[in-house]
Amino acid sequence: MGQIEREGPGIVMTRDPKLVVAHGYDVIAGTYLEHHGQSVVRDRWLREMSARLPEAARVLDLGCGAGVPVAHRLTERGLDVVGVDGSIEQIKLVPGIRVE
Repeated sequence: MGQIEREGPGIVMTRDPKLVVAHGYDVIAGTYLEHHGQSVVRDRWLREMSARLPEAARVLDLGCGAGVPVAHRLTERGLDVVGVDGSIEQIKLVPGIRVE
């Protein structure tokens, strides 16, 4: 895995594209949640997918960000959701989350 080198506030140098993307989401975490936390299209697809899941299903949410709305809605339904995201700052926005 590549190394991140900080060259000033918010400037990161690396050759690893995964780290570039993760850092970008770290930088915009709060703004991203404000602008993309609600989506009529995503809500429709989430309802359809959720209806197909059995009770007590365990769901892996890859690229979960702050868990809104997918992880949040599925846990409200009583499902066991495991979220994985490359942006630690996105994960930190999830209320009551345990960061590992």
